[in-house]
Amino acid sequence: MKVHEIMTAHARCVGPDNTLVEAAGLMRELDVGALPVCEDDRIAGIVTDRDIVLRSTADGRDPNSTPVRDVMSPGVVHVTADQEVDEAAHVMEERQIRRLPVLGRERRLVGIVSLGDIALSSNPAFSGLALRDVSEPTQPTSRQRRLTQQSTPTRMAMETDEAPQRRRRPANKKTRGRSRARNSSSRKTKTTQRSSATNRRKTGRTSARARR
Repeated sequence: MKVHEIMTAHARCVGPDNTLVEAAGLMRELDVGALPVCEDDRIAGIVTDRDIVLRSTADGRDPNSTPVRDVMSPGVVHVTADQEVDEAAHVMEERQIRRLPVLGRERRLVGIVSLGDIALSSNPAFSGLALRDVSEPTQPTSRQRRLTQQSTPTRMAMETDEAPQRRRRPANKKTRGRSRARNSSSRKTKTTQRSSATNRRKTGRTSARARR
């Protein structure tokens, strides 16, 4: 199956000189989180809602006057309309992205293909693997690194607490072994004492009969 069979055609673009307010308004209208940035029908980059937040709002810049070119990502990864769908999925997997601009033969934007488009049109097993591979980051995030650092002292403390218990276990086994040996010895002594008493009683009875 080819990309042009499943892509969203006639994708809307935003210009590099449009303001961030205009770009965000178009995202809301189309219910999308990313827009291609086009200049003369040729793609110049891509801008996402995340770009607007981290590269503008977080720095206190005015979205009414900040142009898209200041926050967009240039040199965007793309696919062509005649490529196979599985090739587009592999590109998403390698680059950890969920949507790709689709270019025609004249290198002009003709549409956008998303991971959702692939999931709806492909084998469920294949689309599930693609979603898993795109969703799993190749590098640990800052949150994952913090959790790892926080859990390391806890694991060390648990191992320290368990170490004395592991060392005491052989001693406990030896103690139980000694107790069993003492109990066995005590039982043998009592049995011997009973046997001696019984023999003495039998000997006494035999002597009394002889005297008679």
